Amino acid sequence: MTYEPLTKIYYKDRAAYEAVYEARKEEGVTLPVMIGEHEAFFTESAEILHDIIAISRMSGEISKIARELPETAVQQYMFRCLIDEVLLNNEIEGVYSTRKEINSLIAGLEARTTGGSKRFVGMVEKYLLISRGEKIRLDTPQDVRYLYDESFRYEIAAEDSQDLPDGQIFRAGPVDVIDGTQRVLHHGVMPEEAIIDMMEQALLILQDDSIDILIRIAVFHYLFGYIHPFYEGNGRMSRLISSYLLAGALHPLAGLRLSYEVRNDLSKYYKAFRTCNDPKNKGDLTPFITVFISIIRSACEQLLDDLVWRQDALQRAEDKTASLAANAKMKELYGYLAEAALFSETGISTQDLLRLTGVTRATLKKRLREVERRGLLVTARFGHENYYSLVMEEME
Repeated sequence: MTYEPLTKIYYKDRAAYEAVYEARKEEGVTLPVMIGEHEAFFTESAEILHDIIAISRMSGEISKIARELPETAVQQYMFRCLIDEVLLNNEIEGVYSTRKEINSLIAGLEARTTGGSKRFVGMVEKYLLISRGEKIRLDTPQDVRYLYDESFRYEIAAEDSQDLPDGQIFRAGPVDVIDGTQRVLHHGVMPEEAIIDMMEQALLILQDDSIDILIRIAVFHYLFGYIHPFYEGNGRMSRLISSYLLAGALHPLAGLRLSYEVRNDLSKYYKAFRTCNDPKNKGDLTPFITVFISIIRSACEQLLDDLVWRQDALQRAEDKTASLAANAKMKELYGYLAEAALFSETGISTQDLLRLTGVTRATLKKRLREVERRGLLVTARFGHENYYSLVMEEME
């Protein structure tokens, strides 16, 4: 049975409204924060639990496929998902960025050189940490501020330095929380002492092992938006944190699909915020948790389907090229080119092919010419490097 928000019950059945609220509050989990004048709480509805079970199963299947795929393919696909996540996280907030720009930043950070541009460097660097499963500290409000400065300070200062935090840790002034249509969802928490206190409580909830981790992530995501601790960058910051938390709770790839799915149903995402902000909802966070976890489930479904398709396509390509390869070394090259076509954003570079195959540049050129002679080689140029992949249409 679908969980009906209290805001709907209020208009549909005023007589039952208070009784339903009291019953839900009594059987639910009360949280140490206030939403307006009401204590926050949630109930573990059948819908939420069903989605959590499905997500857990799919996470296991995603991990299994990732173990079966070549390591190079997984790494290429990780970068592909990372680019999507950065672009869409920006796009949701109306911040313009390009695939080429983000791809160049990834390449620069991996080579420990980002050139002259600092735009999005911090943000991309943090998503790279997520892809590697590295630790990001989120224990105190100061940790949240540090992550914000590291990830978004440069871009926000370049746009308008007055939008930078001006309080002890967070903002000192008021701010309106708006959706993608510039409609006000609610007014951010004030004053800064209240922001700090509520952020401390939100972080404690995040560390409460008695609550399922996916529910904790959903609650923290909502509370971050409700608190709105910064003048600008709150949406991107909350999705970055949620991506990090999901990458730790599930497979890292699942953490790089959040913005993709949020963008697919942005109206449902913002509506869930509005519902829980409504005073008539009396602090019940279940509607937001339900929507957020359904977004995670959808992200895992799409990711799993995509990985299965690419894994099958890779096997078909390997079967096809087995008859074309004159020897094991050529078979190996065809394999790397097929992986690049299916999993990489740009293809595989000359340098990576030299490193993986262990041959000289002259030998590699000779073998690539053989693939080209058969009409199966795709060549692209990025910067000073050539990138290669296989013509997959010929493999089907």
